[in-house]
Amino acid sequence: MECWLDRAVECRHLANSKVAAMIVEAIEHRFAKRIWNVFAYVVMPSHIHALLEFLLRDMKVSLEDFKKWTGYMAMKELKLEQKRFWQREWFDHWVRSDEEATAICRYIRQNPVKAGLVTRYQDWPHSSWHRRSCPAGGTYCP
Repeated sequence: MECWLDRAVECRHLANSKVAAMIVEAIEHRFAKRIWNVFAYVVMPSHIHALLEFLLRDMKVSLEDFKKWTGYMAMKELKLEQKRFWQREWFDHWVRSDEEATAICRYIRQNPVKAGLVTRYQDWPHSSWHRRSCPAGGTYCP
C-alpha cells in the first residue's frame, strides 16, 4: 500500500505547494488550539502521515472536522468540482509504548526519503520537523 501511495500519479493534489501549506497550517492550528498534540507529521504528494494525541474530541470527530475543512479549501484552491477530496476512511494505529511511538516518528520522518522525493528528510518542507509542534529532541522525535 505504501509503495502504491508513494508512486500514485493520478491523485497528487497534495503536491500543490499551496494545498500542502494549507494542510500544514490546519494541523498546526489544531495543535495551537489544543485540539490535538502533534508528535510528527508529513504531507506527502498523495497522502498524510501523522502521530497525534487527541485532546478535546475523539479521533473520529477531530479527523472528520480536519478533513471537511481542508478538503473544502483544497478543492477551492484546485478548482475541483468533485464531491469529496479525502477518502472516507483512514488507517489508524494505537501506540502502545514509547518505543513504538519513536519508531513511528522515525517512519514518518523518513517517508519522503523512502518515496524518493528527497535524499535527506530535513529537505522535505511539508513536515513537522520544520514546525513548532514537534521540536527536535521532542518526546518521541529524537
